[in-house]
Amino acid sequence: MASAWPHSLPATSVTGNLTSANSPAGLNHKLRLDLLSFPAEDAWDFRSIGAFRDEGVVQPETRYAWLGGDRIAYQVVGEGPPDLVMATASFGDIDVAWEDPGLALFLRTLASFARLILLNRRGTGASDPLPPNPLPPWESYAEELAVIMDEVGSQRTALLATVDAGPTALFFAATKPERTSALILAHTTAKCVVADDYPIGIPAGVAEAILAQIDQLWGTEAMAATHVPSRADDARFRRWFAKYQRTGASPRAVQWFLRAFLEADARPILPLIQAPTVVLHRRNVQLFPVEHARYLTEHIPGAKFVELPGPTCRSYGRRPNSSWTMWRSS
Repeated sequence: MASAWPHSLPATSVTGNLTSANSPAGLNHKLRLDLLSFPAEDAWDFRSIGAFRDEGVVQPETRYAWLGGDRIAYQVVGEGPPDLVMATASFGDIDVAWEDPGLALFLRTLASFARLILLNRRGTGASDPLPPNPLPPWESYAEELAVIMDEVGSQRTALLATVDAGPTALFFAATKPERTSALILAHTTAKCVVADDYPIGIPAGVAEAILAQIDQLWGTEAMAATHVPSRADDARFRRWFAKYQRTGASPRAVQWFLRAFLEADARPILPLIQAPTVVLHRRNVQLFPVEHARYLTEHIPGAKFVELPGPTCRSYGRRPNSSWTMWRSS
């Protein structure tokens, strides 16, 4: 699969910053991303998650939007402005996601101050399978998200992108600046694998070993130990997480998405991003050392970097800490 990024994107001027009065009109009121102000791993209050489970919260309705002959599943939670799209890792199931009280708490917190838009990419979750000869993931994602935004009447949105969703969100922000009001990058990178001009990347052999391990363990409870170690001793969570994998994507689709991520190189488009950007990274995340986050911050105009404690990059079971205001636009 070709992994070349377009080098003929139009040059654009960079405008706005995180606190400027001239920041995007779609964020014309105070926006607090308190959910991104995570405390240390040992400070999670899982009693609150148990209480949330008992509230019997009804999950949102799943609907479909059409892209050609394909159906893309999406949900809308909360009210805006602003609008916020959560672009998580390639796999996922927006229906099964709500079965975990920790993740449901996280999503409800997002929806408490924004209109939260969730979608399953083609080839994942409740959406149609990947089409024959699919476009590279970053191009297809831009198409899919634009269709969903049109369907729900969203002119501009903030993007919260984590892990391997980073390059796709970067591509959308760079090619559709008029539809991107802000960009929040958490535990992700512009390029994954090492290169002569990118020595901080993962060695190619290590990347292949990771793909092989995921292929072997996909859909099993063992994945919780490597992906969410802070909850690996929770039997209920492990069982849910295995189900979430299986319903999120097939092993073959996961390999396709992840290999595309390993081949992607979003570095050429970083200077084209106009949206106010925050880069978040836990200092002890092993998959992507903090140097990846610093690279993003240095090459996206006006980006702000926030380093957080802890080793886990997943949001499952997070209890947002309202004491920090990480990012705002007035």
